[in-house]
This record gives sequence, structure tokens and C-alpha cells, in this order.
Amino acid sequence: MDTYYYKQPRYYEKFKCIGGECPYSCCDGWRVSWRYDEVERLKSADMPDELRARIDEYMIVQQDQKTQRPTNEEKGEAPESAASEREELTDEEKAKKYGYIIKMCDDKRCPFHNRETDLCDIQRTVGAEYFGITCSHYPRRERMIGDIIVRSCTSSCPAVLKLIMKDKRACELETVPARTPRFDQITYDKLEQLESQPYLPFRVNILDFYNDLFRTGSQNATFEETVLLGALAAKAMSKASRMGHAYEIPLIAADGKKKLKTKEHIQWARALEPDPEIKFQLVNSLIASFSSGEIDISPLCKEDGKTIDIGNYNKGRELFEKAIPEHDKVFKAIALNIFLDTFMFVPLQEFNFFEFYAYYTVCLAAMQVSAYLAGLKNEDIENEFILNVAKLSRGISHNEIRAKDLVNSIHKAELMYPPQLAFIIK
Repeated sequence: MDTYYYKQPRYYEKFKCIGGECPYSCCDGWRVSWRYDEVERLKSADMPDELRARIDEYMIVQQDQKTQRPTNEEKGEAPESAASEREELTDEEKAKKYGYIIKMCDDKRCPFHNRETDLCDIQRTVGAEYFGITCSHYPRRERMIGDIIVRSCTSSCPAVLKLIMKDKRACELETVPARTPRFDQITYDKLEQLESQPYLPFRVNILDFYNDLFRTGSQNATFEETVLLGALAAKAMSKASRMGHAYEIPLIAADGKKKLKTKEHIQWARALEPDPEIKFQLVNSLIASFSSGEIDISPLCKEDGKTIDIGNYNKGRELFEKAIPEHDKVFKAIALNIFLDTFMFVPLQEFNFFEFYAYYTVCLAAMQVSAYLAGLKNEDIENEFILNVAKLSRGISHNEIRAKDLVNSIHKAELMYPPQLAFIIK
């Protein structure tokens, strides 16, 4: 019998949904998928006629191309057969093949999310055991790598961020036996991903390195300097992979851990100069795109609404750091969780590892900026920061298309080198 292990943050088993107390509900703003068998099981439950009518109206057969097999045209074949095949399928056959999505209401809320109770009518009426995997498992995520199942909870959930804020060691990774793994909840690498990015099979080694980096790393390195030290390792790992030597990644990771103890590496990162204009331009783009306009950055801008006001930026930083004395540890802990979000679960087949790390650096810079925005608000700063990070992470860890766009922007700005990432993070 095969033996599997979970690699997971210390907070994983402690996580509990806070339901109606959540300030940023996962029930709204999502395109939630359900499998055919999940919907059929739900319909078999005893429920009021009104809820059954809502299920019939809002559970619609998935039409999105992402969930379908490649069309013949995409495979270089005649397009007629794929289109005609879909037209010939009955409604039930389409549902079995493509599954369902929950159609959102006009205000982008889930039709089963009760505004009066702030709870789910499906859960309240027939029970959570009738949920589909997406609804029952979020914010948890799992990926299989060899005999290791990497588990985490996405930073788009405020309850997860509250656990991290409460315990700065919450994101440290532990390895425990997997007694009853649910293989239907686990994400697996696709063959094309493994072929295009040879570093993917070594993700556990990479993950262990960055866990050590953000957990302890160079003891005297600030959050920003720690991110830059990680860039050196990312560049070396990416180069080995590109040269066909991905098998060297475990050795690079081991060597990197030794170098973290040297003063030279800290001094290198400390000496790099920031560029607020470059940082703000990229972060502004990420926040505007990934938060869908939910985060207002105007308090950090001059009157033109586009250029950073350094005075306001520094004021927000001062107020945030005063309100959150252990801000450096907080940033490092959340950074590790965002690394889990993006590195383990955002499709990576189009990125080399350093491209990913540059993207990740912009995500962390956006986290910084969202913190200083919370500082400028100067009331309930911690909860405002948590809400901002959750809003950002909803796009960061769940939208690979925008991730690709941002990587292209970093290339265009010619920032794909470790020293240049200082323009973004410092």
C-alpha cells in the first residue's frame, strides 16, 4: 500500500470558516463549478420547492471553453465535427461532459447566498454534505508531487489571514502522514506542464528552500531584503532548468541555505536602490487589474491620480508600522502563504521559474502598498489590511490569464534580473 504525506502550514488543521462574520465572502463574485454527479446528488435531497426552482434556474451547463476538450480547430483539424458534436448532444449529455456553473445574479452574488443571514441556503436547508467540492473545500487547496500532497489555504480568505496575523509561525511547513487522502480534491500536474517546465518535479525542494528563507533566512535581513535573496536562488534554479540541468535544483537549494548565513548576501540586497515610480507603476497595474476596482489607490496618488505621492506613501507606511509592530514578520508569513498560492496552484507551464518569481515579487509589493493604504485610513488598520490582501489574492491566486499579462509587463519594463527587482520591492 502506498504511503502519502501532507506538507502543510501549521495553521491548516486549525482553519474554520467564520461564515456570516466574514467581511469578504467567498460566496460572491466567483464562477463556481459543480460536477454533474454533485448537482444530481443535490437535486435528490429533500428541499422546499422554492430552493429546487432556484437550483434549476441558476445551475446551468458549463459553456466556458476552458472546461471543454480542445476543439478540432485548435488541434489543427477541421472545425465542423467538434461544433456539430456539441449540437448533437442532449442537455443531459452536455451536463455530464462539461458540468455546471452557478449563474451569478446581476450584482455578482451567488443566488444561494442569503443576504439576511449571510449564510448559504443550500447549507442551511439541506446541509453542507450536499455541497460540490469547490464550495466544500475552499479555501483549501491540494497538489500531488510524488508521494507528497502539498496543502494550503489561499490568502483570498480573510479567516486564513486572521490565523496568520495571530501567529507569525502559522505558515511554517510541517510534514505529517496522510491517513485518508481525498484524491478527488487533489490537483495533478499535466504532462504538457512537466514537459515545458522541467523544474516542476522539484517543487518540494524549492518549497522547502523558500519556507526556510521566509521562516528564518538571514536573521538580520528585512522582508524586502529577504525577497531579494530569494531572487538570487530563483535565478540560479531557473538557469539550471533552462540548461537542461533541473536535477541540480536540490543542490542549488542546499547551497542557497548556506549562503543565507553570509553577510555578503545581506549587504548585496541592502545596497540595491529602490525606484518608487517603477514600483508604483507595476503595483498600480496589478491592483487595478486583480482587485477589480475594489481597492482605491487614490490616497497614495498625486492629483493626477496616476503618480505616486511619496509623502503619502511614507505616511501610510509609518502609520501601518506603528499599528503593526511586528510588520516585518507579518509580511514574511503572508509572503510564504502567497508563495504557496501562486507557486503550487497558478498554472506555470508558460513561465520559467524566474519569471514566476518576478511576478511573485510584484504580488508582494502590492501587498506592501495595500498595507500602507490601510495605514492611511488610520482606523482598524489590521482588519483593513486583511481585507485588502484578501481582495488582491482573489485575483493573484485564481487568475492565470492576468498573471501572464503581468509577466509580459515585467519583460517590457526589462526587470527580469535579481538587482532590478529591488525597483519593485524596496
